[in-house]
Amino acid sequence: MFHRRSIRLKGYDYSQNGAYFITICTKNRELYFKKFPALHEIVRQQWEELRQRSPGLILDEFVIMPNHIHGILIVGIDRSPKNVGATLAVAQNDGAGARPGAG
Repeated sequence: MFHRRSIRLKGYDYSQNGAYFITICTKNRELYFKKFPALHEIVRQQWEELRQRSPGLILDEFVIMPNHIHGILIVGIDRSPKNVGATLAVAQNDGAGARPGAG
């Protein structure tokens, strides 16, 4: 089984509003999206349907690669740059001691 070091910020509250970059990999990193091009449309439709399932969710960029997808989800905020993601203070100290709403 493949294991990698987590890139999550220690102490950062990922349940709070913000912009989140997500990656979803296929099982065993198989090239399903290359082997089965029809899956592109299914995945694209599911991405778009997230809007109906989660009011207030903003879908930003989205790309389908041969064995994974990348997307940016913006949760509970507008698109203004001052309101996205972790604060610089959290990132600079790797989130040590950070608390929700701080920064």
